[in-house]
Amino acid sequence: MNILNREMVETHGELSITKLQAFAWKIRAPPKLRHFIWQTISGQLAVTSNLTHRHMRCDNYCPRCGADDETINHAIFECPPVLQKWAYAATPTPPSVFPSARYYTNIDYLFWRKNDIKDLELDKDPYPWIMWFIWKARND
Repeated sequence: MNILNREMVETHGELSITKLQAFAWKIRAPPKLRHFIWQTISGQLAVTSNLTHRHMRCDNYCPRCGADDETINHAIFECPPVLQKWAYAATPTPPSVFPSARYYTNIDYLFWRKNDIKDLELDKDPYPWIMWFIWKARND
């Protein structure tokens, strides 16, 4: 299916997520966190919108804030309790840029646009851990 999806993206001229997926494996974090971030980029997290799309019986609201639709972007970046965590994080998060309504824009910001660090070895930003603990708190 991924091969078909890639071909569809290439023929329709839409942006590809391949670069984001590849960069997920280069993040300075344990393999478990890199795999988690890769799953989020690939759209594989078990948020309620994905579960209902897979024909699993569940309520389609956010378990934390009660929003009508819980997407990956909502669960990791837009939910009100999550916004508060990002505001207190060490990751620079200007409100006009981050978080945005588009999930891939948020990931792009965290990967490449949050600061001017060009060398991955010097990037000490804890955003992989923040995303992981947001997801763990959501599941609790």
